[in-house]
Amino acid sequence: MTVRGPMPTDQTQLMLGAQTVGRMHPDRWALDVLAEVLNQDLMREIRYRQGLVYGLGAYNTVFDDVGYFVISATSASKNRTKIQATIEAYLDRISRSEVDPARVAEAKAALKGHWALSMEDNVQRAGWLAEWAQMLDDDAPIPDYTEVIEAVTPADLARVVKTYFTPQRRYVGLHQPVLTVTSGATFMGAAIGLGLAAWLGRKLWRRRRQPRAS
Repeated sequence: MTVRGPMPTDQTQLMLGAQTVGRMHPDRWALDVLAEVLNQDLMREIRYRQGLVYGLGAYNTVFDDVGYFVISATSASKNRTKIQATIEAYLDRISRSEVDPARVAEAKAALKGHWALSMEDNVQRAGWLAEWAQMLDDDAPIPDYTEVIEAVTPADLARVVKTYFTPQRRYVGLHQPVLTVTSGATFMGAAIGLGLAAWLGRKLWRRRRQPRAS
């Protein structure tokens, strides 16, 4: 789906992803690891090596009964096709299990580190506990985050890509700028120039039409 509208700059926003699963589904952990792997590898490839994007990120969002996966990229409009092709190719390699286990281990370590730091904040810890309190039975244990993340394997990443990035579940959203600050300023400058030229032309025409004194 493509949406066109005004933007401050001439930048295209690409959103590529898939409908996934809710917070209670065991695949959510593999999808979290997948997002971190994509964050690191696509940022390295598309931004640092190729210099094609201004910003890039991947994340998996979960609700009670459903979720969605997003790979978001902000770039100059001319680079959008190449960026999308690079993302698609990388997902295809993961689906064929062509992902370095060391990269998966790094992603899992990063997730566990971020989580541990967030749990040092009382508000963050309370939010984590409240998230599960409303979903679990009274005698059900809260998942051990470090344990469930550590259990994710490269084969799990291949499986979730093949499972959720299907034609029935996936989507591509695009925000294409129509009127930007630059194009708006150019348009206004041209309009002012044309208006000024018309005013001067009319003034000269009137002067020529005035009778000359004898």
